[in-house]
This record gives sequence, C-alpha cells and structure tokens, in this order.
Amino acid sequence: MYLSGLESLLTGTAQAMLDAKATKYPQTVNRAVSFNAVKNLALDLLLAGGLETNLLLEQLTALFLTNPCLERNHRNPPRKKPSARALLNFHKRQKKHCF
Repeated sequence: MYLSGLESLLTGTAQAMLDAKATKYPQTVNRAVSFNAVKNLALDLLLAGGLETNLLLEQLTALFLTNPCLERNHRNPPRKKPSARALLNFHKRQKKHCF
C-alpha cells in the first residue's frame, strides 16, 4: 500500500509533463514500469540525503517519460457471443471438472 501511494506521488510530475504534450491520443505514465522502478529504489529514496534524493527523483521522472501508454478509448471491439450449442459442448465435454 505504501509503495503504490509513493508511486502515485512520484509519477505526478511526469504525468503533468505528458498532459502538456499535444499528441493525437492522451498519454499516461506506464504503471508497470513506474511501480517496478519505485519498488527497486524505495530504500534508496528513503535513506538517501537531500542531493542524492533530488538526483534519484530526476532519474525516475526521466524513466517515467520514456515509455508512456496511449489511451485509445475507441479500441473495444464487441465480443462474439458463442452459440448455445457451443456452450453446451464446452460444459459437457471440454471443461475439466476438479473434485
């Protein structure tokens, strides 16, 4: 819980920079990259002095900006609904029952 809160605080600067960009699709910070970076550097951030902390924060912000995710809201194709016969075949023959 603490690391996810710290990660959301640290990505705020990078997210503001990404919001200021004029792109076709809005961009967000890649949460997988940011959480992994914060997880690996959490002790360094908490135990470092003032100048070292600023250097680590600049490095993290640069890392967060390298691989943004695009928000493409129109990319949800409708799901194909299987027929009743296909569902019956799945439940009778293909589904593995565990006891």
